[in-house]
Amino acid sequence: MTNGTYRGALRASLVIGFGLSAVAFFAGCGGSGSGNASTGGSGGVGTGGAFGTGGGVGTGGGVGTGGAAGGTGGSVGGTGGGGGGTGGAAGGTGGGTAGTGGAGTGGAGTGGVAPDGGAPDAPPPPDAGMMGACGMPGQPCCNPGNTCMGGGCCARFMDGAARCVASGGMCFARGDGNGTPTGGMCSNGTCAACGGVQNQVCCQQAVCSGSGLVCNLNNDLCQACGNAGGPCCANRVCNGGAMCTGGGVGTCVGCGADNQPCCANRVCNAGGCCTGGGTGQCAANMTACPGVGGMCMNGRCAGCGVMGMPCCGGRICYDAGQICNGGGAGTCGACGGANQPACPGNACTAGCVNVDGVCIAGGTMCGGGAGTCTDTGSCSNNGMACGGMGQPCCGNGFNEYCSKPGFTCVDPPNAPATCQPCGGPGQRCCDPDNTCKTGMCSSQFGAGTCPM
Repeated sequence: MTNGTYRGALRASLVIGFGLSAVAFFAGCGGSGSGNASTGGSGGVGTGGAFGTGGGVGTGGGVGTGGAAGGTGGSVGGTGGGGGGTGGAAGGTGGGTAGTGGAGTGGAGTGGVAPDGGAPDAPPPPDAGMMGACGMPGQPCCNPGNTCMGGGCCARFMDGAARCVASGGMCFARGDGNGTPTGGMCSNGTCAACGGVQNQVCCQQAVCSGSGLVCNLNNDLCQACGNAGGPCCANRVCNGGAMCTGGGVGTCVGCGADNQPCCANRVCNAGGCCTGGGTGQCAANMTACPGVGGMCMNGRCAGCGVMGMPCCGGRICYDAGQICNGGGAGTCGACGGANQPACPGNACTAGCVNVDGVCIAGGTMCGGGAGTCTDTGSCSNNGMACGGMGQPCCGNGFNEYCSKPGFTCVDPPNAPATCQPCGGPGQRCCDPDNTCKTGMCSSQFGAGTCPM
């Protein structure tokens, strides 16, 4: 063969080879699959093409079994490549018009979009026992109302909290501790033997589930609240003709009649007079007031309790802006202004309360090493403030006080003493004499509460 003939034949071979390669390329891109184009042929490009194994080209074509068009995959990347990985978006394992198996095995293939085109599975729901949850068996009871879900009962005290018992489980009665539960079976929110009806023993943690019932801590029985002889209702409220006395839940007692305790805010029925200290005792209208006073006349004892006169029994002055001063029975005088004693409830019209319980104007020395009274009611000494809301109490530990009017020094165990509100409805009574802005403190010894 001449050189010219050889070169001509070579060019023809290259052209034919190029053509066959192009056919192989497009057949591979189409993924001809297991038809005449053959899966697993020697393929021109590589495993895991842009569209996958199968194809939309149809049966075979001009390539033949194992020919240049064969090969699993097409022109781009490896298994799981950019177009979808093995089992690509268009093709499948088989040949034919769409390949054996139709549109292909596995849709988008490994690492691609989900086979059915859907979104990923949602995460599992939160654990019902997560921190802060309530109402399920073993969880704390929900508030308000000590309620439980699914017919459960609030009838178990454990790990410092009242907890729910499942419906069908056994309830713990007050006094059971960690022993055998005696409160009966829980059914639809009510225990068979505790907390459900009048005069039934309370469930653990002083819980009563019956409507209008409160645990009377004096006898551990669930009783209707507010009636004389029974426990006080929420916020220490009693029904008409009774008042809340004692600590904790408290007990409602009859009040207001002759020789009965005075009702809230030292009120007596039918024009009677409240005499004596603390809660006081009622004297009927037009009868003699015990102690200093004379005749009871429409709520006031004659001859005492007004400005410049002796204080009535229990160091009582009737009018606002007055306080009982001095020793013994004392004398009623003005209070709350500058250089006057603080009124009940540690009340002053402005400025501060000094170490002696006297109202002082801003810029005046507070006493007890506390420095000077400021406009905010605090005392300040070289930048160290005391006596205001949430601030350390003024004084040296033996004579602690709060300079801000309407505040008192609270000294909890194992914590520093700070100034907290006092004297208002439901608030702590104010030191030094357990006074309230209106009415009388629930206790004359230790921390008491002012009437609502």
